[in-house]
Amino acid sequence: MSQLIRDKLKLLPDMPGSYIMKNCDGKIIYVGKAVNLKNRVRSYFNSFHSHDPKTQELVSNIYDFEYIVTDTEIEALVLESILIQKHQPKYNIRIPDNKHFLYIKINKNLLYPRLESAYKVSKDKSTYFGPFPNSWAVRNLVDVLSKVFKLRTCKKVITTDKKDRACLKYHIKLCLGPCIKAINVEDYHARLEKAIRYLNGEEREIINELTSEMDNAAQNLQFEKAARIRDNIKSLSKVLEKQKIVSGKGENSDIISLARGVEDVCTIVMFMRDGHIVGRDINVIEGGVEKRSEDILTAFVKQYYVLDTFIPRNIIVDGEIYDQQLLEEWLTDKKKSKVYIHIPQRGDKKRLALMARKNAMLAVEERWKQRGSHDDIRQGTMSELAHFLKLPTTPKRIECYDISNTQGQQSVGSMVVFIDGQAAKKHYRRFRIKTVEGPDDFSSLKEVLERRLKKLNSNDLSFGQTPDLIIIDGGMGQLSSVMTIVQKLSATDITIVSLAKREELIYRPGSKIPIELPRQSRSLYLVQRIRDEAHRFAIEYHRNLRSKRQKSSTLLKIQGISTVRQRNLMKEFGSIKSISKASVKQLLEVKSMNKAAANAVYQYFNGSKKERGE
Repeated sequence: MSQLIRDKLKLLPDMPGSYIMKNCDGKIIYVGKAVNLKNRVRSYFNSFHSHDPKTQELVSNIYDFEYIVTDTEIEALVLESILIQKHQPKYNIRIPDNKHFLYIKINKNLLYPRLESAYKVSKDKSTYFGPFPNSWAVRNLVDVLSKVFKLRTCKKVITTDKKDRACLKYHIKLCLGPCIKAINVEDYHARLEKAIRYLNGEEREIINELTSEMDNAAQNLQFEKAARIRDNIKSLSKVLEKQKIVSGKGENSDIISLARGVEDVCTIVMFMRDGHIVGRDINVIEGGVEKRSEDILTAFVKQYYVLDTFIPRNIIVDGEIYDQQLLEEWLTDKKKSKVYIHIPQRGDKKRLALMARKNAMLAVEERWKQRGSHDDIRQGTMSELAHFLKLPTTPKRIECYDISNTQGQQSVGSMVVFIDGQAAKKHYRRFRIKTVEGPDDFSSLKEVLERRLKKLNSNDLSFGQTPDLIIIDGGMGQLSSVMTIVQKLSATDITIVSLAKREELIYRPGSKIPIELPRQSRSLYLVQRIRDEAHRFAIEYHRNLRSKRQKSSTLLKIQGISTVRQRNLMKEFGSIKSISKASVKQLLEVKSMNKAAANAVYQYFNGSKKERGE
């Protein structure tokens, strides 16, 4: 630490504000905010070795610093966000400022307002709809609504006393001629109001009203008018098809999530306006790979809304953030109406957050595809998993096991196999639990693993291969139970972990501290997918067995059919359906069946419901 920094640290005030770190060239390399500047700035230099490597690198490059005192922490937060956007410091999480979104603007101060596009929301008492990331979609929507409701598109200044010449659009019936006073102000505003209602989310209502107008015109033999309205309905319906309705509440929300790739971190903002997803904004976060998700999401929210952009009432964030209350206060002050930041755990908002996360993951994958092939993506994911689980090599073959039963009945186990990150279904195997009574998943897993591991190096296509990683569906208890079998069979060279459902924590033998994969990482997505596939495969097998048992028990209702005859009938015909179609002669050919029993079975399936006792 230089003498210059030592001297400056002594002069720091106990006040909120923003601090600016500079390197030896005078270039700004980091900007932060603090409730107490003295404590926050000193913490960088007083506990150097407790910092993560990235922060240690930052501190090593600090040659000088400055600070700006503010009255409140909110002002410090705003100033920090503005300075980061302006200077793009190397060690801050940086969001590229290269996005320009379009809004639909209606200036109601005009006598005859028109629909127009605008790049920002100005304080001019106009009404704005948006933002829309796709400029083509905005211009198309403006064009369609203007044609359907015959709103003017020209920029003429129209006053009450001045009458102008009619333009071409009036003559070809695309405009009602407000410039020549061919339509009065009240009628024009009635049409404009329908366009506003459409933009406000009342699309179906507007289309229904037009449909009624079309029907009335047809009944009154005004077929040309009916045809024009029909074409308008088609145009509006076509626009509506491109919007996905995800909320019936007509809310304005931004849904924010992020996803991690091997080399990239991408954030996504999905815009929901009046209950519709109208677009998205994807950003690649510079300097984000080594940062925690909470840090990235917090920095993103601060920097994203410091720009001159539309702030919705609800901001849904897919993950924890810092300063949630402070950010809500700042955004509320900026919007001049209440803003809520939601971190949902369940319900519709959680569903929207998961949808945004899925889109962010796809964006990361698309970036990776631009650099390499699908094999590169999978290899990168497997390498990432090996890094987090501290595996000696990148796993090629991963097996996952799960148990399914209903109160201990028809208990089964499943084994699914993924090779190089892809499901290898021909290697899947299923197990009927033979030695365990009742709902005992621990013992059932032990049986399944023992039966599987005993067949290592056998001639079986799947069992003969040694897995690089085994995943058990469950927590520490399930893992401990199967490790006794692993040690008994001397298979300790295979890495075995368990994945707990609720918190998605991974446990390893000999350690009580679980591994938590980054929430938006592709490695977590992979192990969840493998676990869910094992769960699906086990449930599917269990349901099949339970269904067969329920159907075969139908035979026991028939007089003269014992469990032995039931078993023989099922063995011979394979299903209840085949038995129901069999003749008395075919039934008599089954072992242990006599004529009375055969007649009883035939009568049960081919007689009336009354005869069957139904």
